[in-house]
Amino acid sequence: MDTKKPACTLRLVIPAGKANPSPPVGPALGQKGVNIMEFCSSFNMLTNHIETGTLIPTIVSIQKDKSFNIRTRTTMTSVLIKKLSRDDSIQPNTKYIDYTDVKAIAEIKLRDLNTVVLDKAIKTIKGTIKTMGIKVKTGTHYE
Repeated sequence: MDTKKPACTLRLVIPAGKANPSPPVGPALGQKGVNIMEFCSSFNMLTNHIETGTLIPTIVSIQKDKSFNIRTRTTMTSVLIKKLSRDDSIQPNTKYIDYTDVKAIAEIKLRDLNTVVLDKAIKTIKGTIKTMGIKVKTGTHYE
């Protein structure tokens, strides 16, 4: 990995395995002089183990010589929550997510959060869930 300070850093959200020269990838990288096809190939290979189409926050560091470094982050928390939330037939028009799923999301997101303590990561995830209007089911009750 290059330790020199990059000339430019871009933040993009790209579907796993689906990077191509169309927007947002092509225009963003093209104006910086990066080889777009090389980037797309590298990104798709880097994300081939992730479910195709999953949105991946990506940081692209571009050097003065137009070389680049790709860093991916974990899938956005809201995407993971939506994927795991369920309709609750007992309470119509209410979505819920099981506590075990909250814990699983926290374990996935731990490397991107500002904590290394799982309990604090769970609290962070629960805060996001609450703002989305989804309830957390723990045993027989909802939070």
